[in-house]
Amino acid sequence: MRHVLILALLIFASPAAARDWHGVTLDRAKIIRPGLLEEALGALTFHAAVIPQQDAIAIIDYDLPSDEPRLFLLDLKTGKVEAFLVAHGQGSDPDHDGMLDSLSDVPGSNASTAGAFLTGETYCGENGRTLRLYGLEERNANAATRAIVLHSTYLKGRLPYMSHAFIDAHGRPGRSWGCFVLPPEDLRHVIERIGAGHLLYANTKRFHSGSAAPVTPLPALAPLAPGTCPWP
Repeated sequence: MRHVLILALLIFASPAAARDWHGVTLDRAKIIRPGLLEEALGALTFHAAVIPQQDAIAIIDYDLPSDEPRLFLLDLKTGKVEAFLVAHGQGSDPDHDGMLDSLSDVPGSNASTAGAFLTGETYCGENGRTLRLYGLEERNANAATRAIVLHSTYLKGRLPYMSHAFIDAHGRPGRSWGCFVLPPEDLRHVIERIGAGHLLYANTKRFHSGSAAPVTPLPALAPLAPGTCPWP
């Protein structure tokens, strides 16, 4: 029954209703694809019990190429939208043309995955400051165990493959192992805006992205100690 309900929320939400969120007109400039905005707000409503922070959400449109801004920060208090570059996984783009060809939540696939994620703790990983993600649906239930996270590449010895300079030099950004990878200059703003307890929602309309049936997210892990990991 819950599976049917979430599908109804994600598919049949009214576009007009989606733009009006508790008295706030969202995305006046219509930057976010309407159908995707409806899905994200439907997911926020459905998973509200496990998403304590509902002042903002992140929405990723996998129908856009990786050299265009496609991670949208939506402020639910003001309706304002900000757009940022974000990389996808090697396994989802084997020909490296910048377009997502498939999705997978299988460990070792190095692919991107879709659906609703709960943002978790930050920690200092091999790529620096990193934001954990917990999958809330069957199609992304392995996100935490696969270490699908949001990060950048800015530490010494790490190739900044998602950056404007890399795109200018190579014609397209690089690909991740399935993580959401941002340019270094955007990382701090995005993490501070959608830190622990927010919704991140990613999807495509070009092909089926898997089951949106809910799962119980893994327990939260220990937060990062203040000052132990530098920002870019």
